[in-house]
Amino acid sequence: MSGWEYWEDWSSPTKSLFPCLRELTILSCPKLIKKLLTYLPSLTKLFVGNCRKLEFTLLRLPSLKKLTVDECNETVLRSGIELTSLTELTVSGILELIKLQQGFMRSLGGLQALKFSECEELTCLKCLPDGMMRNSNGSSNSCVLESLEITECSSLICLPKGQLPTTLKKLIIGECENLKSLPEGMMHCNSIATTSTMDMCALEYLSLNMCPSLIGFPRGRLPITLKELYISNCEKLESLPEGIMHYDSTNVVALRSLAISHCSSLISFPRGKFPSTLEGLNIWDCEHLESISEEMFHSTNNSFQSLSIARYPNLRAYQIAFTTSQIYILQIIKIWNYCLR
Repeated sequence: MSGWEYWEDWSSPTKSLFPCLRELTILSCPKLIKKLLTYLPSLTKLFVGNCRKLEFTLLRLPSLKKLTVDECNETVLRSGIELTSLTELTVSGILELIKLQQGFMRSLGGLQALKFSECEELTCLKCLPDGMMRNSNGSSNSCVLESLEITECSSLICLPKGQLPTTLKKLIIGECENLKSLPEGMMHCNSIATTSTMDMCALEYLSLNMCPSLIGFPRGRLPITLKELYISNCEKLESLPEGIMHYDSTNVVALRSLAISHCSSLISFPRGKFPSTLEGLNIWDCEHLESISEEMFHSTNNSFQSLSIARYPNLRAYQIAFTTSQIYILQIIKIWNYCLR
């Protein structure tokens, strides 16, 4: 609808012309400027794409659960839209977006999933929902965010200070070429996992990909709740976090899957053994990383199922007490390593 400029349905604050409408898509309307005084009480899903001039004014969406904004003007993400019930927000291709306005984010206390991508001018996330990051004193908040994904945001340098929300289970960061640091509060600073430290973070899935400016993790250990860790194409990353290894009875990590690839600056693993819960280990293209040895595996690990190693020049011949079904995997790995030297 290339000629459409205004949408004026003259709904009142209590009466709607579309009382039963549940899903709405507005796509490729380059001249559409304003959406005025619209009350859509039943709308649960809204997609707005390629509408560079669109602005929302007094838009009431009390039932909206999912909002996707793609290739639009950054003014769409400002105040003037009611989002108290929103649980999922996806923002992509907003080239002018530098930071999120507080007026827009103030009502997002129920947000569970948040995704940014292709926002090349985004420099700050301090304006995430109020209270998303817990204060250093451990004060509680009402944030229920469970998943956060940030990709292709080349101007992003850091994330907010403070601890991650206790509800956050999944964190994905990719193609953020200038990101230099991760939140200090994602790590456990105590050497002993007590109830208070366990409450700091409940992260289960962490993926870091194509963050070439990232040098290391904050001090401390990754949360013992972490089950999956994937690190790739972080060329300047110099060290791995303490939390991936089990070195005493108080450090009971639950890691199941560990994959590290294309990290040319990595030299060594943290001290200790891989967790007894580990099911899969993948190491690719880490040319300076020390060799793994038998002492790094738990002999009582009955969960281990997959071992994949390639282009790993420091790997030396070793023997590990694998089960019968795992011996075949080990022979394949040795052949791969020999052929790729």
